[in-house]
Amino acid sequence: MYIWKTIVDQPHFQLRPEWAEGIKEKEMLAKLRDRTENDTPVYA
Repeated sequence: MYIWKTIVDQPHFQLRPEWAEGIKEKEMLAKLRDRTENDTPVYA
């Protein structure tokens, strides 16, 4: 097992938009990039 020594990942929430339900992470990130480039709201 590797223990990270340089990155401290503080506790946080990861919100998944409703439009991303049921799709894989890679697909969600691609759609998120498209939405960002087209000024489409992320959580709409």
